[in-house]
Amino acid sequence: MNEYSMILVIIVLCSAIFQSTCEDEQIGQNRLEDEDINPFGVIYSKVFPHEVQGYKALILESQLYTSEEVQLIKEKEVNAFAYLSLGEVNESQWYFDELQEIGFLGQNEFWGSYFIDLKNERVKNLFIEEVIPRILEKGFDGLFLDTIDAVSPYTPRSEYKTVMVKLINEIRDQFPDIVMIQNGGDFLLSEVKNSIDGYAKEDIASAYDFNTSSYNLEEEGPYNVSIASIRAIQENFKLPILIIDFADSDSLATQITQRLDTTGFNYFISTIELNKLPLIHNTNR
Repeated sequence: MNEYSMILVIIVLCSAIFQSTCEDEQIGQNRLEDEDINPFGVIYSKVFPHEVQGYKALILESQLYTSEEVQLIKEKEVNAFAYLSLGEVNESQWYFDELQEIGFLGQNEFWGSYFIDLKNERVKNLFIEEVIPRILEKGFDGLFLDTIDAVSPYTPRSEYKTVMVKLINEIRDQFPDIVMIQNGGDFLLSEVKNSIDGYAKEDIASAYDFNTSSYNLEEEGPYNVSIASIRAIQENFKLPILIIDFADSDSLATQITQRLDTTGFNYFISTIELNKLPLIHNTNR
């Protein structure tokens, strides 16, 4: 048995154990169904209503839009979700200066963003009392929570996992009716499962190399492990799945599509900057 086969077996066993312990427990409130996001797109540059035709859901950078513009997009029968980074912040955000005054935990060398000190009570209050209300006032249907992995067990900030969990659950408590999609952060899903309505994961069939800024197809072994892990998450937590992959050419996008078409998961393919709609989007079932 090779390394990846062994990992697959472990995933299956862990999934079965987890499912047997929580099959009677209610998970989530069905605020999001698969058909609500099929197909979906992620775009962090500004788009206009005539460009969104055919999408069921879009993840957008909220500060690029007025409430009137959000409404025009929603009139195209698009569910509009606002990007919100909980673990990091970049200088373009209107609340950057306040977080900088509180103090950062370091910098992400690839993106140039800064790691947020989630243990500071002012950070929680800023998100709950100012940032999120300002987003929702524009008419967004919910939030796309990113940079959860900034506190993963493999980082120097792993001790911040508890406060990340607390923040996500408090957002749910304060805003009970919105949709919340979590990007990554599978290591804390069991602790936020009743707060989250969808789960996204990036770079599954693709393998973007930040060191060389190059786009690649993931090797078969790691790809199969990732798909097995995502399938276990879907089965155990009953969450709609969103896969976000990266390509800079039609040929690579086609290879990614051929892989993901066999999974039944909703997926979206674009460049690493997520600044265009799209190379390819699907209506996978």
